[in-house]
Amino acid sequence: FYHIAESIRECESDDKITKLALLLHDIGKPFSCQETSEGRHFVGHADVSAEKAENILRNLRFDKNTIDKVCELVKYHDIYMMPRNKIVKHRLNRFGEEQFARLLDMRIADIKAQNPELIDRVEAIYETKQLTKEILEKQPCLTKKDLAVTGSDLMKIGYPAGPELGKKLDDILEKVLNDELENDKYKILVYANDVIDLRRAQAVDLLVKHGISRKNIDIDKRGEIHVKSS
Repeated sequence: FYHIAESIRECESDDKITKLALLLHDIGKPFSCQETSEGRHFVGHADVSAEKAENILRNLRFDKNTIDKVCELVKYHDIYMMPRNKIVKHRLNRFGEEQFARLLDMRIADIKAQNPELIDRVEAIYETKQLTKEILEKQPCLTKKDLAVTGSDLMKIGYPAGPELGKKLDDILEKVLNDELENDKYKILVYANDVIDLRRAQAVDLLVKHGISRKNIDIDKRGEIHVKSS
C-alpha cells in the first residue's frame, strides 16, 4: 500500500473526494491479481476497486453524493487521457467540469506515485488540464442542453416525437463534440434535414420496389409520406 500513500502525498488538490478516491483506487488489486509468464497483471482492478470502495464508504456512512463521485473516480482512474480537443470534450461531456478536474488531479498523483521517471505521461496530463481550461473559456457545447437546436426544432422539419428524436439529438451532439458540425442552429437544421430527406427518399424507393407507383406516393408539407388509392 506504499503506492496508495505516495499517491495521496503527491496529490496537488485538497479536495476531499479526490483524496478519498486515491485512498481507495487500487484496493481491488489483491482480488484481481493474475500471474502469467509475462509477470503480474491486475485485470479489471478498477471495477473491483470501485465495488470495494462503495461497500467501505457505505459502511462508514458517507453521503450518497460522495460515494457516487468517489466510486466514479476509482472506476475510471485509468481512463485514456491525451491533450486532444475531441478527447477532452468527450470527457467533459461524460464527467462534467468539476469531476473531470478531479480525475486529472488523480491521474497526475497516481502516475507520480508509480514512477518519477514517467515525466512524459505527467506532462501530457498537465497539457490536458491547460487544454481543458482553454476549451471551457470558449463556453463550448458539451451537452444536449447546450445545443443550438431543441427537439421542437427537429419536429418542425419532420422528426417524430419519441426515441428517434432523442437519438437524433445524440447524433448531432456527437458530431459537435467531434468538431464535425458547428453548433449553429441553421447548420444543424440543414444537416438534420438532409438526413431526413435521405430517409424519405429511401422509404419511397422501398414502396416502389414493392410495386407502388411513384405517382401514387405523396409527401405532404410536414414531410409525411402518403400512398394514394390507385
